[in-house]
Amino acid sequence: MESQKDDMEQVEAVERIMETFYRFKNKLYDKQYKKRNDKLNNTKCRMLMIIYRQHKSMVVHISRQLSLSSGATTIMLNQLEADGYIIRVRSEEDRRIVWLSLTEEGALLAKRIIDFRYRFTGDMLGLLSDDEQEDFLRLLRKIETRMEERISSDTFDDNVYTNS
Repeated sequence: MESQKDDMEQVEAVERIMETFYRFKNKLYDKQYKKRNDKLNNTKCRMLMIIYRQHKSMVVHISRQLSLSSGATTIMLNQLEADGYIIRVRSEEDRRIVWLSLTEEGALLAKRIIDFRYRFTGDMLGLLSDDEQEDFLRLLRKIETRMEERISSDTFDDNVYTNS
């Protein structure tokens, strides 16, 4: 019984920490959004960052990375294109492939967003010593690996998380 109580306290602590993190992150992102004075939500920002980091990307790659339907991805990419942040370029080798690239304005915006996120992360990790940061990131990577394995598994079993 004591073990079950300890488990519940750990679960509640993790949920409380995650909720605090998301509230804080969202508050900062909302302030940043107002400063930028654009129409970008978090998903569109992430799209720009993906394209920025890879210099060019395909729609299917962005859909997979963000776990979005191709329809939802296309709608947001159309908006980013209309706003002048991205361009589409058909591959010369395979006409079925359309590459997404950033315009100069899109690249500048993506860089500002990435810089902001680096400062945000640096501020959070700055509370920890170098050794604590290494331990923290090692543990997060371990959790990430487990989640990625479960996401990509053909036998994903959501019953693990239900009482039925």
